[in-house]
Amino acid sequence: MTKQSVRIKKIEMKPIEERLWDYIDGNSSAEEKIAIEQLLQTDSSVKQLHEEFLAINTSLKFSELEEPSLRFTKNIMEQIALEPTPKALHTKVDKRIINVIAGFFILTLSVLIIFSLTQINWNQGFDGFSFNLPNIDWNNYFGSAYVQGALILFVIAGLALLDRYRHLRKMGHG
Repeated sequence: MTKQSVRIKKIEMKPIEERLWDYIDGNSSAEEKIAIEQLLQTDSSVKQLHEEFLAINTSLKFSELEEPSLRFTKNIMEQIALEPTPKALHTKVDKRIINVIAGFFILTLSVLIIFSLTQINWNQGFDGFSFNLPNIDWNNYFGSAYVQGALILFVIAGLALLDRYRHLRKMGHG
């Protein structure tokens, strides 16, 4: 293939609309101009499209562009300033969740108190009062790495909640 046939191939690869606009705007090369002029003489649909594009181009040249007023930006900014400022969004906490958590802790404390009261020897009176809990091997309950990891996470979460509470109280929302 010669250079000229490669150029013509490239010209033909563009859509006809794009080629016509380049021709009207004067942005086409000499080979493109010749090819389009030949198309205009031989193909009536291309000629009709060219006339439509010329009419559009002419109407665009003579139309006036609307310009915003000199106070446009200031007017917009004044309108924005008149808008009420949005309030900070607060998340709503479902009271049922709080009640379930509180119920869990109350139940746990109740079981602990009942267990402690059942371990007291009530027949001795106050003279020989002793409060002896049985020896518990805590390693059976807290020896697992999973339990220790969970306890560490609970402590960290508790400290984070305490910090959040103190921050909210300091800001006047608590």
